[in-house]
Amino acid sequence: MDEDDILAQAEEIDAEIEKEEKKPFPLAVKLIIALFFLLIIVSWVIPHYAIPYRPRPTFIPSVAEVLPANLLMPNNPNSQVFSDYFLAFDPTIKQVATSIAARSGCGPDRVCQAEALYLFVRDNFQYVADPIGKDYYEYPQEFMNSGGGDCESGVILLISLERAIGIQAEPVFIPNHVFVRLLLPEAQRSIRRDGDNVYVDWTCSSCEFGEVPKDDLLKMGK
Repeated sequence: MDEDDILAQAEEIDAEIEKEEKKPFPLAVKLIIALFFLLIIVSWVIPHYAIPYRPRPTFIPSVAEVLPANLLMPNNPNSQVFSDYFLAFDPTIKQVATSIAARSGCGPDRVCQAEALYLFVRDNFQYVADPIGKDYYEYPQEFMNSGGGDCESGVILLISLERAIGIQAEPVFIPNHVFVRLLLPEAQRSIRRDGDNVYVDWTCSSCEFGEVPKDDLLKMGK
């Protein structure tokens, strides 16, 4: 093969390469690229617009920051009626609940305020069991003053605080334990159970608002 033949072949190869470079993308390739960019746009838009925004508390005070210095301790009647210890209308409880809600950064959002009260109890108090074979119920002021207590004592405080700002709250009794059910129809569906209820367990330090341990649900038959 002489030099002219080699040059001729090189020119043919260059012409083929140039022809291929000028060819438009196949339709299938264009569709794949378009779909890829569409998925990127959708993945960005859905979190911002499709999922409702839920305000969250930005500040949870300590007990010392909300408990009055001149705390008056009610006389404990040693009643065995659990509901006797709910003090939603007590001025001290109302003051504490309002202070937590107002400082939480929630604004007027009721669900956010309810969460702030839950986090206040969950994060500020330690679980301490009652004597074996004896349930000791205590007023919310006693529980806050001592810094801890059993599940019943924390539930009494949490229910009292929630009711003090107009949130309907009830105890949920299961074997050897009790936690709280909040009626919040305006809450996101992802944190509601059994219709409009939000369950919270202050003794579960890792549980977020609307979460309770699986054992709680199993004992409820859920």
